[in-house]
Amino acid sequence: MRLESSISLLFASLWLFGASGEEGAVCLKILLTNDDGYETVFTNTLFEYLRDKTCHQVVMAAPKGGQSGKSAAIDLFSPVEVGNPSPGVYFADTTPYTATLYGLDVVLPSLGMDSPDLVISGPNEGWNIGVGSLNSGTVAAAASAMQRGLPAIAVSGSLYDPGSKNVKEAALVIAELTVKLVETKLVDEDGGLILAGGQGLNINIPSITNDDTGFVGAVDNYTFKLTKIGSAPVSVGSKFFEDMGESPLVQALAGSVLNGLSGLAIVFPYTAAGYPLDADPNSEGNAIGPVLDITGDRSGEEPLYVVTVSPMEYTLETPASELVQKAFSNPKSDSSSSSSSSSKSSKRGKAAKSNKSPKRKRGKSGDAD
Repeated sequence: MRLESSISLLFASLWLFGASGEEGAVCLKILLTNDDGYETVFTNTLFEYLRDKTCHQVVMAAPKGGQSGKSAAIDLFSPVEVGNPSPGVYFADTTPYTATLYGLDVVLPSLGMDSPDLVISGPNEGWNIGVGSLNSGTVAAAASAMQRGLPAIAVSGSLYDPGSKNVKEAALVIAELTVKLVETKLVDEDGGLILAGGQGLNINIPSITNDDTGFVGAVDNYTFKLTKIGSAPVSVGSKFFEDMGESPLVQALAGSVLNGLSGLAIVFPYTAAGYPLDADPNSEGNAIGPVLDITGDRSGEEPLYVVTVSPMEYTLETPASELVQKAFSNPKSDSSSSSSSSSKSSKRGKAAKSNKSPKRKRGKSGDAD
């Protein structure tokens, strides 16, 4: 038997029958994906932690490379390169949404596996908060699983200094926090997952490192708070500039390189980009923290850093407002308004062409012919 076949058989056996964990432990079957690519440190650290430190069974199916900001874009009827670079790790050179479907439709069946108990997208290398989550490939990957009737969570973390020597240590803290959330909050006392099919959570973990001190907080320094996605991002908003040189942040980050060029940039605060203010303290952009000031003093006793946990679903469906309900609640007035509007529009059109007052002929019903 070929080595690859033996490894696949081993994964399938563990997936189907579970692995022996600690007594009383709940062992989940997890499909892991992301939008940063299968080789990124955050996702690989979580994959290895789930595989080596827990009884959970995990398979990764992620994009080949970075796909940030792709939201729910798909590659339809386009050939896609796929690969299996190491046991349990698969990639597809496509969008996060499509890569997740690759995992569900091809990878798991090829291993003789049934549906996962949970899909985890991330951890993303950067937050997906408020209005920014709509553009997120991490969130969209989770949504693609929720559309299939599966529970899913999107996890996002952040580092003040991505080039810090503490990246691997910080990635491990993020992995431990993710597993702690799943095991202590998402599994009930009977061992069942509290998320039903099609339900999900958007999770954002405060920055782990400080670019001044390289501080990495211990898992116990973080607490989970139930929030809502809301509209408030952490600070900046997207705005299209005819000249990107007019953006102070572009000038700070890129100097004059983009001067005279049109494009999408970011401004601070987000309200300066035209987004309405979201002052709700339960919106994740306002709740994450407790402080986002990277110059803050973290010496001495460490505070509790808030990890936001916001419920989400795959659909854009929302209840109709009272005004919308009222507008559509009387079918009779709807038809009469349509006839009146159509008649008025017709009269305006004819009057504009002839500059004469139109003559109206009445039928038996009194309506205009």
